Amino acid sequence: MYSIFSLIFRQEKMQLTTHTDYSLRLLIYLALLDNNQTGTVQLAADHYGISSNHLAKVAQTLVQLGYVQGQRGRGGGLRLDMSADKINLGDIVRKTENLQLL
Repeated sequence: MYSIFSLIFRQEKMQLTTHTDYSLRLLIYLALLDNNQTGTVQLAADHYGISSNHLAKVAQTLVQLGYVQGQRGRGGGLRLDMSADKINLGDIVRKTENLQLL
């Protein structure tokens, strides 16, 4: 039997896909870099202890969505394509989750 307190203040956990989780992690990683710095998929993957192959797919998605700017080659890397305060996390979740589940 539940108490009224547990019914009113019951907390539900949000279940995110790995793709969305990694998207948020990569955006946070890039937001914490200095303005003149670029990040790489490998450095971000090492920082979080996650798969660089999967993170590369996530980075590609974020580039296509316009949140991240990617530059190939020597001296290339990833950086935010807009200021961090303009990024809406709800939009990121909606765009990276399977929309049929929401």
